[in-house]
Amino acid sequence: ALLSRGTTYFHLKELDAARSDWDEVVAMKGATPAARTTALFFLPEAMIPVEPIDTVLNAVRRAFEEGDPSEDEYGGIPWRLSELLLEFRRPADWQPFVAGLAALYVEHDRVDKLVPVVANSILTLDTGDFSAGQRSLWYEAWQQAGKECDALEIPLRCLDVAVEIMNAGKRDDRPLFRLPSEVRSIVRELLPRSLPSVRQET
Repeated sequence: ALLSRGTTYFHLKELDAARSDWDEVVAMKGATPAARTTALFFLPEAMIPVEPIDTVLNAVRRAFEEGDPSEDEYGGIPWRLSELLLEFRRPADWQPFVAGLAALYVEHDRVDKLVPVVANSILTLDTGDFSAGQRSLWYEAWQQAGKECDALEIPLRCLDVAVEIMNAGKRDDRPLFRLPSEVRSIVRELLPRSLPSVRQET
């Protein structure tokens, strides 16, 4: 119940109330490992809009160290952290946060959870109010953070191509053909503004 109420508070942007509920779950002696792990990984989400980057990353580290690795909830939902970062933090914060986040997921063997982060950010960058420079900065941050991660090779190639298409300012899908055929249509769907479908145009 506290997890759910905290989530409701979070969506209402009542961040202090959300954190209070989730902190209570973490401190609760009778909380199940799954509930406590979920709360630990929820807490950084409520911190991103208001806390220093180091504080947020320390909360993610705490979640990894105190959460139960045997639970499905271990590792949280990092693409939500990414979305909140793009929404609430200035571009100067992106690189240190992405670097710190990726390092924690590598350290705790949860790199697979970062794959949706990169993919979801393509849609956010295409539909949001971002400049070409900001989109390139986001790609560079992830390229640096993920260059040694085999699991991120294809997502980073997709992000590279997507940023090129967005920054070109014209409806040109030719860069997509540098990607494996099985992911081209997926990336296209994540670019509704830069590559609108015929149905959207009509």
